[in-house]
Amino acid sequence: MKTLLVPVDFDDPEHREASMKYAIYIAEKMNAKIILYNSITTPAFASNVAFEVIEIDDQEKKTIKQLNDLKQELTLNYPKIQFESYPTSSLRPIPEEIIDAAKEKNVDLIIMNTKGTNKLADIFISSNTIDVIMKSNIPVLVVPEHAPFQQISTIAFATDYHFSDKEAIKKLTDIAGLFDARVIVVHIQDNEINYEHEYNILDGFRAKVKEYI
Repeated sequence: MKTLLVPVDFDDPEHREASMKYAIYIAEKMNAKIILYNSITTPAFASNVAFEVIEIDDQEKKTIKQLNDLKQELTLNYPKIQFESYPTSSLRPIPEEIIDAAKEKNVDLIIMNTKGTNKLADIFISSNTIDVIMKSNIPVLVVPEHAPFQQISTIAFATDYHFSDKEAIKKLTDIAGLFDARVIVVHIQDNEINYEHEYNILDGFRAKVKEYI
């Protein structure tokens, strides 16, 4: 894991700080590069072509400057980490831009944050983040805004015994190994199956996982 992508939201510095702390921690441990990414929404106007992008406006120039300033600040504070600023300008949805940017830059991990506009919304992950999680083939680490930073020592993986979970657990153990962390595989019983049958399923799943990992 050599390249991390961190989407940056300059309108929400508290959320940015939470995800950036984990990005820096992982980059230091893995000697990885951090790509600071921002997708600029570009206005368009009707013409003979379907869409035609106009000149970069003041807001776009401001965003690019903010991204470069952040890169310089982080480079100064963390000289051992390589930072790269990568803005894009498009009419497409932000999640699509993030995923394409990650593919283009051969990213190994996307690090994002939750984003809520009030106490109720803080409980939920933003729609942009959900879209990236659902559509990306690249692992995504989501960091809650108020999550206290701590070293990674124990990781929980929730499973419903799906066959595809084996591959996810394999990728997770590869990451955990870099931090000498342990992985706990957790299943929540829904009471529709009796405990004896539940444990039989668990034992079968455990055996398959141990064969694979």
